[in-house]
Amino acid sequence: AWLLKVKEELIRKVRAGKGGENPDMHTNDDQSRLSVRDVRNAEVEILRHVQQESFAEDIAILKAGKPVPRSSKLRKLDPILSDGLLRVGGRLGNAPYASDFKHPIILPKDHDVVTMIIRQAHERVGHMGSEYTLAETRSKYWILHGRRSVCRTIRE
Repeated sequence: AWLLKVKEELIRKVRAGKGGENPDMHTNDDQSRLSVRDVRNAEVEILRHVQQESFAEDIAILKAGKPVPRSSKLRKLDPILSDGLLRVGGRLGNAPYASDFKHPIILPKDHDVVTMIIRQAHERVGHMGSEYTLAETRSKYWILHGRRSVCRTIRE
């Protein structure tokens, strides 16, 4: 989140410098604090990076407006692109639930970020076991081979 905040500030200063404005003219006292928006933006950027590393071909196909090929490991999830993130598709679009619950973010099984998400969920449920941890992660994320990943992470 801090890196994204610094990046935005540098871009703002470059743009202000080209326009002839004083780059320090728009200084803000909030530059020393992270907002909830900053943290959420950082989370989205991290998840985009993870998905791009793992599902680059599927993302490119979906951006082109074509369906995912049969050979894809995401085929059964009926993936959709929403806000630049791969999400589980399906028939829950009209259900009265939160968007993250209806269309969880698809993540690979063997990425360091996924391991951190599983560990955080395991701690959040009070070390209750793999099923509770899996249910907690599935409220927002769909990890491929999730049960196996959760069991492996808890065992480690």
